Amino acid sequence: MLSQSTESEISSDEMSSETKVSYNEFLQQYKELTEWLGHIRLIVRQQAASRSENYLTHVSTSRQCGFIRDHSKKLNF
Repeated sequence: MLSQSTESEISSDEMSSETKVSYNEFLQQYKELTEWLGHIRLIVRQQAASRSENYLTHVSTSRQCGFIRDHSKKLNF
C-alpha cells in the first residue's frame, strides 16, 4: 500500500519535477493508488447506502406512527 507520509514529510527533492522513477515503479505506485482509491470508493458507497437505509427506515416509521395516531383519533383512543 501507499506509505502514510504526508506532504509535509516529503522532502523537496522528492517533489522535484526532475525526480526520475522507473516505469515499473510508476506502475506499482499507480496500482497501489488505484487500489487505495477503490477502497475509499467502496467505503463511501457503503456509508451512503447505510445512511439512505437509515433515512428510509426513519421515514417509514414516522409514517406508520402518523397512520396509527390518525386511526386512534378516529377510534377515540
